[in-house]
Amino acid sequence: AETLTSPDVLTHNTVLSLHADREGSLWVGTDGGGLNRLKRQIFTVQPDSHGKTIQSVCADGAGGVWFAIDREPLRHWRDGQLREFGPKEGLLSLSARAVFVDRSQTVWAGTEDGLFQLETNLFRPAPNWENAPRAITALHQDRRGTLWVGTRIGLAGWDGTNWLHITTRDGLSADAVR
Repeated sequence: AETLTSPDVLTHNTVLSLHADREGSLWVGTDGGGLNRLKRQIFTVQPDSHGKTIQSVCADGAGGVWFAIDREPLRHWRDGQLREFGPKEGLLSLSARAVFVDRSQTVWAGTEDGLFQLETNLFRPAPNWENAPRAITALHQDRRGTLWVGTRIGLAGWDGTNWLHITTRDGLSADAVR
C-alpha cells in the first residue's frame, strides 16, 4: 500500500470518494481540494536510449522490443534486460537503419552493408541477397507475407523464395524508399 498526501500528489488530505476508470486513472474527490486525477505516466524513456537517435523499433512475439540506434549496435530489450547485437553477432555495420520481426518471428536487420536475419543468436546475410542493394532504409511485411525492403535505390520484395526488385524503371515514383 502507498500513502499519498497533499503536497506530494493530492490537493487535500481528506478523501471523500474514489473511482478507477477504464484507462487506469484514479479519480479522487477531496474535502475542499476538488477532484484529483491520478494518472500513470504514459511515456518513459528506455534508460540506455536517452538522447540518442532511434532509427527503427519493432516488438517481437515474446514481449521484447528491438530497436536500432544511429551508429550503435542493434538492441533488444526484454524483461528489464538489454542485449546488444553488433559485429560479434554477425552485423557488419554498427548502424542498423531498420529492424523488423515478421509473422514467423524472424528478426531482420537492415544496415548500410545489406540485409541480415537472426538465426540462433547470430545475424547472417539474408537468403539470396548477395547482389542486392546494400543501404537498407525500411522493412515491412504485407498481408500476404511478402517482406518489403526499402533501399536508397529501389524496393525489394521477398516472398520466401525469390526477390523482386522494383525501381523507377518499373513505375516506382522514386528510387529512395524510406
